[in-house]
Amino acid sequence: MPLRVLVTGGAGFIGSHLVTRLLDHKCEVVVLDDLSTGVKDNVDDRVLGFEVCDVTNETAVNLWVRKFYPDIVVHAAAKLGIQRTNEDPLGTLDSTVLGTINVLRAIRNTGYSKLIYISSSAVYGHAAPVPTTEYMDTAPNWPYGVAKLCAEHYVRSTAHQYGLKSVILRPFNVYGPRQDGSAYGFVVSRFINAMLEGRRPVIYGSGKQTRGFTYVDDCVDIITKTVLTPRADGETLNVGSGTEISVLDLGKKIAALCGTEFRPVHEPARKDDVLNRAPDPDKCDRYLGPLKNTSLDEGLAKTIDWYKNKKQ
Repeated sequence: MPLRVLVTGGAGFIGSHLVTRLLDHKCEVVVLDDLSTGVKDNVDDRVLGFEVCDVTNETAVNLWVRKFYPDIVVHAAAKLGIQRTNEDPLGTLDSTVLGTINVLRAIRNTGYSKLIYISSSAVYGHAAPVPTTEYMDTAPNWPYGVAKLCAEHYVRSTAHQYGLKSVILRPFNVYGPRQDGSAYGFVVSRFINAMLEGRRPVIYGSGKQTRGFTYVDDCVDIITKTVLTPRADGETLNVGSGTEISVLDLGKKIAALCGTEFRPVHEPARKDDVLNRAPDPDKCDRYLGPLKNTSLDEGLAKTIDWYKNKKQ
């Protein structure tokens, strides 16, 4: 029998890529998404079911989990983006923490399907040096990271109390096709959108802050392995490339690939912005094998092509 996987947030950026990958591995896939930021057209036509569902609605989550009775739940639904979550900390708390509690309760009611929780590198805040290991302190400084870390604790406590199989993944700076390119989006998609539209991209602060960027297919490859194998059950793993690049150098690289000049607009640094962030991938490598590690040039080129096609 094929594995039946329910993906919350399955119409979103990472979730929709994951859905297609799982289908390619012959899994039966069900998608729950409230379409607040996800896009229905992102969802592969081969899915067993798609339901518009807000994970903060406990009754609805219970209904759909009981109906489809998944073997594994990948919980990727959450309010995304630093600016968006800073503007709506209560909504962030609801969607990320309450939503996770509702998913955990629904799983318990069906007999303990395995849960894979998609957390974030934002849980580390300023606490962890680079490269960051999973054993370092967590001290998130924005509502998004605070909510993600709180949800992690609920996953761990449920796993401990009720024997739930779980994996917590902390992706680092994922980018690629389908990512939000609006002012609420992330730096790669914002830069690409601005340059393709002839606008000057905005950099907060000096631009010398560094990040380790992860192409979405590489991130999805790791998530898929946690679905298909029990090797990482019970673990918390960083997902991402340990190779750093400054925001300024990233902008120059994107400009060259877009065939345009890089003339950024510098705005004041955001309070408590992390200066350097990149993971130590060693633990993930040991449990699941090495990250595919698509080169930044290749990943950016694929992402730019997608945005170009979208604008045609």
